[in-house]
Amino acid sequence: EIVDLRSVRPIDHETILASVRKTGHLMVVHEGVKSYGVGAEISAMVSESDAFDFLDAPILRLGGAESPVPYNPDLERAAVPQADTIEAAARRLQDDLIQAGRLAVLGRIAASVAHEINQPVAAIRAFADNTRAFLERDRADAALANLSRIGELTTRIGTITGQLRG
Repeated sequence: EIVDLRSVRPIDHETILASVRKTGHLMVVHEGVKSYGVGAEISAMVSESDAFDFLDAPILRLGGAESPVPYNPDLERAAVPQADTIEAAARRLQDDLIQAGRLAVLGRIAASVAHEINQPVAAIRAFADNTRAFLERDRADAALANLSRIGELTTRIGTITGQLRG
């Protein structure tokens, strides 16, 4: 989504914030220098608003070179963002979002695996405590049954970790 501001004073705050909420990202492009310019103000406005919580990636700013704008047209093109640099930045932003999505999926998988492993680990601890209590009361048969169950749970953990490696 492209928001083309027709003026910066007054600036249309709500349109910018609505776009960030809708798309989950913000790339600010302007011809002025990147430092202390309109792009920095727009970035600050989004950072200080509730729309910041909707961002899926860091704010990306493109601005002109940190020098006066040259008079020569060829040098001017080199000093301000052009279509190819804007496209390359947009692709980097898109790649960052794809990578963030992959990391989020891996995080969910890790949480699921941790949950799958924590259940048998907790059960092993409980069976180990019970086994000690059975041994203290000379109940070898119950202690052996608990040790057998601990073996099954250990095998289950091995299966889960083997699936992760595969």
